[in-house]
Amino acid sequence: MKYIQEFNLPCYFYDCNRWLRTTAMLDLAQNIAGEASRAQGFSDSALEGLNCVWVLARMSFEYVKHPDFMCGATMQTWFREMIGPNFIRDFRLFDNKGDLVAKGTSNWVVINKETRHICRDEELWNIIPTTPQSDDAVCEGGVEKLVIPRGSELKDLGVHKVLYSDLDYNFHVNNVKYSQWAVDALFGNSIPERPIRKVAINFSNEATLHEDVLLQEVALSEDEHLISGVLPDGRLCFVEKLCF
Repeated sequence: MKYIQEFNLPCYFYDCNRWLRTTAMLDLAQNIAGEASRAQGFSDSALEGLNCVWVLARMSFEYVKHPDFMCGATMQTWFREMIGPNFIRDFRLFDNKGDLVAKGTSNWVVINKETRHICRDEELWNIIPTTPQSDDAVCEGGVEKLVIPRGSELKDLGVHKVLYSDLDYNFHVNNVKYSQWAVDALFGNSIPERPIRKVAINFSNEATLHEDVLLQEVALSEDEHLISGVLPDGRLCFVEKLCF
């Protein structure tokens, strides 16, 4: 059974061109996933006894159209399947005319809050569902693994220092913030002439308060760009693909 929410798209979800920001879909998906898991009995609160929490590992989505400014909207989400430790959740966003605005999929994992490792406790399967809530599928499988092509020329876009406003209630950088850093770094001081059409993001290692994250770009083509975030010790923090 799909979980459905109706709401109005707030003004701050739109950029200066009145296009939906990349962060708008990420925010909406993160929020409805939390609401759905809470309503269906397997939210973070249900995992507290295992000292575990849900973490978004990967997400991808496509904007099919950009809706009217601050219009009404309906969003659907559902658990589609398990792939290894990945809990695959799909989304669709419609405007008040019933037109499809965006569609996406996501990989979620349950991690231990102290070790930050994937939970292997058998008790977990008494809490989260293993039966799909719908056989509907936005795509086949989960979100693609993003890899910087070997031998690529990396362009430094700058450094972002993790600050208070980047952190969420789990005391780590909220997933949406990484995409915001990537988009701002790519555009620099310019304003885009074309909207971003597709986004995919992989999260690898968490950035923490006051760390400097190096942002780098690989241009796969005129329409496709990979933005990576690298931690001070050289570990990959995230990779995001932006397509126009």
